[in-house]
Amino acid sequence: MVFKKYNFFQKDLFNVLFIFLIVSVLFSYNVISKTMTWRTDAYFHLSRIYDMTNSIQHFEFPLLVNVNSFANVGQALNGLYPNFSLLPFIWITSIFTPIVQYGLINLLFVLLGSILNYFSFQKIGASKIQALTGVIVVLGLIDTHNFGSFNLQGSWSSYFTLPIVVLSMQKLYKKVYIYILPLAMAVAFTVNIHILSAVFLIIFILCYFLYLIFVSNNRLLLFGNFLSAGIISIILSLPTLASLLLFSKDQLSVPIPVSLGQQTVSIESMINSLSNPIISNYSTASVPLQGIMLLFDIVIFFQWSKFTKIGKQLIISMFIVQIIISPIFPWQLFDTTPLQNLQFPARLVPFVLAVFITVIFTQRKLNNSVFLLSFVFMGLFFATTYQTNDKIVKTNMPLLATNEGQYRLSDLNRNFSTTISNQTLNNPNFYTLSKAPEYSPEYKIDKKNFYSIWGSIIRHRVFNNEESVHGVKLIPHKNAITYEFQSAISGTFDLPFWKYKNMKYSVIDDKQRHLPVKLSKRGTVQVQSAHSVSELTIVVKNPNWYNYFVILSLFSWIVAIVLTVITFKMKGLHFSLNKFKNSY
Repeated sequence: MVFKKYNFFQKDLFNVLFIFLIVSVLFSYNVISKTMTWRTDAYFHLSRIYDMTNSIQHFEFPLLVNVNSFANVGQALNGLYPNFSLLPFIWITSIFTPIVQYGLINLLFVLLGSILNYFSFQKIGASKIQALTGVIVVLGLIDTHNFGSFNLQGSWSSYFTLPIVVLSMQKLYKKVYIYILPLAMAVAFTVNIHILSAVFLIIFILCYFLYLIFVSNNRLLLFGNFLSAGIISIILSLPTLASLLLFSKDQLSVPIPVSLGQQTVSIESMINSLSNPIISNYSTASVPLQGIMLLFDIVIFFQWSKFTKIGKQLIISMFIVQIIISPIFPWQLFDTTPLQNLQFPARLVPFVLAVFITVIFTQRKLNNSVFLLSFVFMGLFFATTYQTNDKIVKTNMPLLATNEGQYRLSDLNRNFSTTISNQTLNNPNFYTLSKAPEYSPEYKIDKKNFYSIWGSIIRHRVFNNEESVHGVKLIPHKNAITYEFQSAISGTFDLPFWKYKNMKYSVIDDKQRHLPVKLSKRGTVQVQSAHSVSELTIVVKNPNWYNYFVILSLFSWIVAIVLTVITFKMKGLHFSLNKFKNSY
């Protein structure tokens, strides 16, 4: 092989340093840049990170409702978009400026996942060069240009957790019990970052598990191992599972429905994906994932005889998934079912690619220099192309302007053609913009009037005795909102702050008197004061039982990581001793 001439590629330490270097080069541009784009979902995720960073800097667990972002109306986006797996990355980067933090979160996420992939591929059966090639191919699927459009750790999690899952399941089948913890942690990490990716992963695990049970000679033992991994995974997933339980009593608004049939994957869309002129497409850029999937299909077809039996079975299962996400499948029939939450069947493409990469780059018969080098060049080409595109786009975009530090809702409609700086991202007013009505409580609201009521709330309309109060000044704090009135008033106050059944709310007036909290007709916080007050402050806290679950899960994560490291260290030491003895 060509690679054998370079012995340094046969050393894990060199390859890990090489991964560190290549990830830093490919993804550091967004870290050192003075401005960033904020197209489509970027504002949404920037707001989440800002809110969670604010809590972490005050040494508190992030609230499940957003006080310092999304219009300061206490919306449960933090609670219903899993974030526990992101918290370590947010905590580590919280000392940096917002643009550096946003870029570093992505870079660290990709770096850690790439190193885990490198060792997972080897444990499955890859050579060091195959494992390194697989890592580089994954990097080619991560669009640095779209760092300014999305924060896709949820989708990317499949690239980094699925190899660990495949490895752990194969090892548990072979009665290597130390892989119970890696399997549990991989699933829990995905649950704690992206529910849909977790659902895909769990379905994959269940199907693979049924196959292993069918071929196993000791089904009871195998079942016990997977049951243990499942229980541990539930404990490690408690922050997300507890938040879903917490809001389960609330009747919540849902994202604007999208017909499932609009985003399927066809042969035509695969070809168009590859023919899309990425560098010249200034307005939007997307990774040609569908086209890359077609390339993998072609490679697999011509290399079919070189795959192992289990490799062929995994690939066939992904071919079935490709049929399911194609226009052949009657997706429109499921537009009014819970499957509608999938939104886009094409979401499964990264998952299919993760399986393909895990299988292709762990096959001994594909350990060929020309084969591997072609994939290395492909991965590096796509990754550098995305970065070039991002730089070109930002060159032609003006900086988002403000009117004396203020922003308007209409500014969100301009986010395709402007860039933002750290000055913008440090301005709390920037995070008062919002167009995310999902997961607001609507149990007392006529659904036909929901959006008009929602509009009055995000515009912070306070009602006193059912009449609108003018000239209200809103002052956000770390876990509280103060409403200042132009003159002292009394009576019933309907405050523009959503009220969820299981969250803890208290309202304090300007004399530090606590007022009993009720639910208004708008689904918001309502209080009554017989005394005239010039300001009211809403303080919101997570319920104590939720915080206990978070502490338990955090402690469990620390124990699981420490035990895994110690166990694998001891296993490596035992292997080295046996190798030493056998040499004499």
